[in-house]
Amino acid sequence: MQLIINWGMCALLAVFAVLSFRDAWLYRKTGDAGKVVMQLPESFKKRIHGIIREGAHSRHLAAGALVTGFLVTLLESVCTGQVYLPALALMAKQDPSSLKWLSYLVLYNVMFIIPLLAIFAAAYFGTGIMTMMKWSKRDVFIGKILMGILFLGLAVLMLALK
Repeated sequence: MQLIINWGMCALLAVFAVLSFRDAWLYRKTGDAGKVVMQLPESFKKRIHGIIREGAHSRHLAAGALVTGFLVTLLESVCTGQVYLPALALMAKQDPSSLKWLSYLVLYNVMFIIPLLAIFAAAYFGTGIMTMMKWSKRDVFIGKILMGILFLGLAVLMLALK
């Protein structure tokens, strides 16, 4: 069963890598982010925006923020799960008596949070939404290439850690 899961995960990661490289090429060619396949479906984006709008108008700020964060995280897991699931599969291959897997989990989560902190800091120090949107559009190509490389790297790790 473990062999089937490993090969299935490697195949899925290879598909994600190909789709990421395809998205990079297509975006470079057209400049149209709407043609990118590896993104949240439009229905999820609209639902997330609705949840955030509702949460922003909550009478109880802390409770509203917690509920909003939880719901958005659930919806975003469609996207973040592409990396999180293989990372968990790699951690599951570690010796359970070792704390090595825990350090990998902490590292993964820190690496996930660093960009969020950078965006928060930029907003806090006055960077406007239009500037951030320009950054986002400017970096689609390189982001997609890096994601493709990450997916290939995870696939190789899955095969190497039998």
